Amino acid sequence: MKFDPTKMCLCTLLFEGTKTEVDYQQKIVFGIAKKYQGFKAGAENGERGYFLTFMIGYLRDFGFKYNFIA
Repeated sequence: MKFDPTKMCLCTLLFEGTKTEVDYQQKIVFGIAKKYQGFKAGAENGERGYFLTFMIGYLRDFGFKYNFIA
């Protein structure tokens, strides 16, 4: 998709609330994303990103606890 890695960012969003509230939140957020050539990567990719965020923290904590990381 020819992304410039020096000019891109990524975020994982979780929408909560009633169906009406979530629909409204998504409309606003995805409208802003579209304005700046952003797009949805899909729920499955979001779940992976969310999981990896937590795994990185757990691995860091494990490394500090057992002094694997200086």
